[in-house]
Amino acid sequence: MIRKATTEDLSNVAALYQELHAYHDTHRNYCNWDKRIYPVRATAEDAVKRGFLYVCEREETPDGESGGNGNPILAAVILNHIQPKEYRGVSWKTAAEGEEVFVIHTLAVSPRARKQGLGKKMVSFAEALGKSLGCKVMRFDTSAFNKPAYTLYTGLGYRVAGKTLVETSESMIQMLYCFEKKLCDD
Repeated sequence: MIRKATTEDLSNVAALYQELHAYHDTHRNYCNWDKRIYPVRATAEDAVKRGFLYVCEREETPDGESGGNGNPILAAVILNHIQPKEYRGVSWKTAAEGEEVFVIHTLAVSPRARKQGLGKKMVSFAEALGKSLGCKVMRFDTSAFNKPAYTLYTGLGYRVAGKTLVETSESMIQMLYCFEKKLCDD
């Protein structure tokens, strides 16, 4: 079930972020996320406070158990109309600004739920929410090295509008692919 997160979810979302960082320590870190900086608990706290965080929680079994490692949160995403300043230099195909644009930030899926279609479900949820809000277009970015995300997004009908450089920490700059998909006709 995908729903808006509450303050009661913060510990579990922070644990999800830690779980991803630990996984990236021993596997390829396609996201190029830095466990010291992003995403961290403060990322989730700010998003909950602003009403931007959504979570996908594990369904309970008929006996009331949810199984797994005790964390019911399998995925989280931040959704809003805020376009990073780096988007200004991208040649977007769909002309839209402000509330006409819905943006995906920090889509995180637990390694426990890999290959279960949760990334696709989270993006589909975001699209449906954006459409219900009257948005013209969905936009987001991902690391140019994130081949699994690239494959997912292009498979869902997103196009690469361009590339942009972003400073992710005091010592790291990375190239991002910027994606977009038209949600509704003008």
